[in-house]
Amino acid sequence: MQTVDFKDRKTENSFFAASIVADSIDTGNGLVFTSAPFEEDFAIQGAFFGNLIASINKKDMDISLALYELMPDGKYFYLTRYLGRASYASDNSQRHLLTPNADETIPINNIRLVCKHIRKGSRLTAILNINKHPFEIINYGTGKNVCNETINDAQDPLQIQWHNNSHIKIPIKKKK
Repeated sequence: MQTVDFKDRKTENSFFAASIVADSIDTGNGLVFTSAPFEEDFAIQGAFFGNLIASINKKDMDISLALYELMPDGKYFYLTRYLGRASYASDNSQRHLLTPNADETIPINNIRLVCKHIRKGSRLTAILNINKHPFEIINYGTGKNVCNETINDAQDPLQIQWHNNSHIKIPIKKKK
């Protein structure tokens, strides 16, 4: 269970990369997934996509998913980031609020293309979180127009149960 307290203004849970290569990354309150080291070189070519399956205690949330290459020297190379509102994930022309405490499928798509050579010994690291960046409109999950929500709507923390049948697909091309 992941808990996001919107009243806590000390943490941001946002993954805008200050630089492309970093010695470390701030994972905030996020869930971190890191692959095993790769046994051969390959290239990521395209945009990652997938489905997140979750149940939450509210009607909406803004998901942040950042993808990094963890290089053999321990440095992180920022690849891309997804930031999306769950209620618009299936259809960006019409809002569909989530049903509290019900399993929901949230498509992850419309992500910037990535083309990056990944070296043998590198790993991929994904950080899944909920956006709380102070310079963005924060979605408190009430179901109201997000522009009209205020910190007064942050009374109950967001409770998220992520499910194991969630998946992200990353387009790769192996050397011939």
